[in-house]
Amino acid sequence: MKAFASDLDGTLYFNDLPEKIKAKDIEAIKKWQQNNNLFGVCTGRPLSDVDLGPIDLDFYIVSSGALVLDKNQQVIHEELVSFDIIKTIFDQYNDLFYVYIQGDKKLYCTKAGTLPLRHTLIEDIDSLKNSHLYGISINALTCENAKKTTEIINQQFGDYVDAYLNVDCIDIVNKGCSKGSGLKRLKEKMQITYLSGIGDSYNDLPMLDFVDLAFTFNRSDFEIKQHANYLVDSVNEAIEIVLK
Repeated sequence: MKAFASDLDGTLYFNDLPEKIKAKDIEAIKKWQQNNNLFGVCTGRPLSDVDLGPIDLDFYIVSSGALVLDKNQQVIHEELVSFDIIKTIFDQYNDLFYVYIQGDKKLYCTKAGTLPLRHTLIEDIDSLKNSHLYGISINALTCENAKKTTEIINQQFGDYVDAYLNVDCIDIVNKGCSKGSGLKRLKEKMQITYLSGIGDSYNDLPMLDFVDLAFTFNRSDFEIKQHANYLVDSVNEAIEIVLK
């Protein structure tokens, strides 16, 4: 069984495009699936914000690998972060940036930011004590802030969590959890024999390092290109290469 995993934002999904997903990418994905192959997403977004319209997904790896689900959105694996760690990081950064808590397949926050994501406003983080908490996403507003804060979080909380840089945002999940670990769980559960993946940012590096065939874009940063087998301009171009 062959499978192809795609990052969302900036890879398959574009907020600045009216249609959000390119028509040629949709056509290529359908062609891939018609050849009895699997297609799914590997994203930092929570499940509640994964809606790809005409694309019928065969699997979901969301919250930066903390939650892995099958075609019917049944849980294959989940990695939880303790409430105490979540609260400590939240209290440290919520006054500086926009902090979102990923839990119960949703995105929670005490103040709405500028990210184009569905979110649920809460008055107090203590209301999430009994929730399944997958991690935290921080909109640090600038790439420089995000890079510096990622380094600080990994130094300060590195025994408990891993923080991944994602342009001007940071995705924080349980120690040892990543898009790569999520794909590993998926590959074992679904008996995938050959796995391809595509991503465009630093939080995609664990995915690119794990898959059998890795793609990134000609426009990606140099460091990310070093982890890819092929450089392409679109998802459909990557799929065509795998099909050949």
